[in-house]
Amino acid sequence: MSIIEIFKFRIPQFVQIQILGHFQKNKRVNEDEISINKNYRSPDYSLNKIEDLLKNFTFQYSFFNIKVDLLKIDNWRKEFKNNKTSIKKYYGKIDRQNFEIHGDIKYLSEISRFHFLPFVALKCILEKDKKSTDFITRTLSDWENQNPYLNSINWTSGIEVGIRSVNLIYTHQVLNNARLLSEEQDLLIKRQIGINYHYLKNNLSLYSSANNHLIAELLGLVAISNYFSSQEFNAKKWNNFFLKEFINQINIDGIDMELSTRYHATVIEHFLNGFEFIKNASFNIPKDIETKFKKTFEFINHSVFHKSSVLFGDDDNSKLVYPFFDDDFSIYTSLLQSSNHLFNTKYNNHSLDCRNYLIFGNNINNIKIADSYKDKIFLDSGYCFMYDDDLKLSFDIGKIGDDLMAAHGHSDLLHFTLESYNSKYIVDCGTFQYHENESVLRNYFKGVSAHNTISINNKHHAVSNGRMGWKTNPKATILDYKFDIKDSFFYSKHDAYIEEGVIHKRRIELDRTNKKVIIYDELILNENEKNCKFDFYLHFHPTLKVEHIGNIIKLITDSKKEMILENSFFNQAKIINGCKSTPLGWYSKSFDKIQPTSTLKLNLKLEKNMTLVTTFNYFSA
Repeated sequence: MSIIEIFKFRIPQFVQIQILGHFQKNKRVNEDEISINKNYRSPDYSLNKIEDLLKNFTFQYSFFNIKVDLLKIDNWRKEFKNNKTSIKKYYGKIDRQNFEIHGDIKYLSEISRFHFLPFVALKCILEKDKKSTDFITRTLSDWENQNPYLNSINWTSGIEVGIRSVNLIYTHQVLNNARLLSEEQDLLIKRQIGINYHYLKNNLSLYSSANNHLIAELLGLVAISNYFSSQEFNAKKWNNFFLKEFINQINIDGIDMELSTRYHATVIEHFLNGFEFIKNASFNIPKDIETKFKKTFEFINHSVFHKSSVLFGDDDNSKLVYPFFDDDFSIYTSLLQSSNHLFNTKYNNHSLDCRNYLIFGNNINNIKIADSYKDKIFLDSGYCFMYDDDLKLSFDIGKIGDDLMAAHGHSDLLHFTLESYNSKYIVDCGTFQYHENESVLRNYFKGVSAHNTISINNKHHAVSNGRMGWKTNPKATILDYKFDIKDSFFYSKHDAYIEEGVIHKRRIELDRTNKKVIIYDELILNENEKNCKFDFYLHFHPTLKVEHIGNIIKLITDSKKEMILENSFFNQAKIINGCKSTPLGWYSKSFDKIQPTSTLKLNLKLEKNMTLVTTFNYFSA
């Protein structure tokens, strides 16, 4: 942390939270001073599309590991998983990670993001039923009463306030366009929007905190100041700040700087909505930003493969606009649908979803075409994707994460995954949890032993900085690559273990003629080092049957399809499943979900330079 950051951000942040907030908590908003921006062009919504999109609508709201009946919620500070209620308390005195008092903050915060409100508003258009209208009014009123400004846990994170603001505005927009907005609803939303704006501009995440949290906070300010008009709102200022952060946080190749596939999708969702609010208010998006924005969807297209998304880095299922009642909803395919509408791209997607309809209204142009995947490298961010018919190989060749603190990066240098159309074989183990209450498993899932790579002397690739970051961020270097019809390869190295006296190089070949993936791991030992050990890890999907016979591993799917792995040292390897003490052999398919899986661990001495060769024999469809 620099001296500039301390004096320009950390000290003012401390003053804001510990001193100024005490004076601001009694702020009152004059709703009459807030009106809809006369230059704002809201999307139009038609009944025929709404009826089809809302056919599966329900008030049963599922998130993470629980389901909540929205109609029965009467406590908006309740954490429903562990049945704990946070008390009213000044936001500067609240410890968000105190499990005994608040439970899991992710569960508590999620419900107050109001993902469901815009879709309940759409339901009001379709049915004009009193139950839905009364629900919206009651929710807005109860939430306001139970969460006084700066006096509840729901005021301790700007990202929550930003997301909540966007969903409140979409709710207002839908009801107002349909002339169903009651005077009480109008006043409640405007009052909440007024204090949200005040909160966001005073609590921005800056300097080393300027990642996806800052984007969500700025999005809230952009949405508020473009949709609504008020003497206090400054759309031009926040639009420029938002556009500047797009340039700062998106790499040259179009990938979010945090280098997480799910966080990339989340951040692009935030930018997309922000750009739409800006354009709807008659402001222009600069051409160079539009060009770079179009690039961001190419990585999303390679992140999803036949409805299956590849995972690098953290995934906490974060959402902005979320049609919770759609069991088939995928943020990846939905964003590709957005790209097809905005840029006339030809990415494969599925039928029109309610997220895109809420954002674009009747103007949505839904394009559906066949899948098309070709080998691709994102050189600036460090990702490589190779394909053969129904096979996909994903290779992480970049840094752990951003240069701020790599908050959502994992110790996954030279890590890879391997999947086919119907099955996942070699997998990333996932994220599971962020909470300090699960620190042991958090450290495992973000650590080197949960990834398909090599660890030297039982060390991670970087020095951990607690549950959400890393103190160091080693360099990864691209050595060579070739893409060809018959075979492709990629060759890379990193310097994470330079202090251990070891350089790790990995070359991955995709031999389409012989249906093989071959991995060459070169471990180059400093001549002064004499006593190194290394661990080689492979993680298999939980649905696979794993057979270990000497130097051969058979991976067998439910449909009896086999992938055969060979390595001359596999006879010394162990297959570990769901070990709690280490831990090792665990898989998390989504946030807060965990199950045992089979992990191969090969532990060997490194006494001289060596090359470890692992062959994956696959059978293409």
